[in-house]
Amino acid sequence: ASSHYCPHCIDAKDGPTPTPHTHNIGDSYIQQSIEIPPPLSTRPPTRTTNSPSGPHIIYIVTDTCYPTAQSLEANIGSTHIISVHSTKSAANSRAKKIIYDNDSGCTVDIDKIIEEVRQGMYVGIGIGAKDEKEGCCFARKCEVEGKIVDEDSDSEETSGESGESELIDAMGEGEGEDE
Repeated sequence: ASSHYCPHCIDAKDGPTPTPHTHNIGDSYIQQSIEIPPPLSTRPPTRTTNSPSGPHIIYIVTDTCYPTAQSLEANIGSTHIISVHSTKSAANSRAKKIIYDNDSGCTVDIDKIIEEVRQGMYVGIGIGAKDEKEGCCFARKCEVEGKIVDEDSDSEETSGESGESELIDAMGEGEGEDE
């Protein structure tokens, strides 16, 4: 293949030096494959908004802080959604990391963390560090909850691609759900 200046580069007036391009059969094939989509029979199946995609399960990682023993007993605490995942294993890893990182203002004694897996989903409960004065809580629970989401629902504002992502930040855009 020989180097030459394409007509577009020679006629360009905004740069001091034209950019050399090489043109060969391979380049024209690549360019053609970008511009012309393959026949329908060779394309992978795509999901459209009209086809029924059915309900999907998403996994929500929550972090709950209980300020007193009474609040833990009554299961009344301050809960935050940390993240939403498309796989159970990713959600379990995130929940375990959160409770052991101990950095949300509700610190616990790492030696007093009890871990459990319920229906394949992680639950970690830690008891607060008594010797701390600031940022201490009685107990903390990081857990994974599975939720069924119907992508065809009218209340969904996503394009249906959110299920393909490994991690969706809960602090992102969108309306909160009423339960």
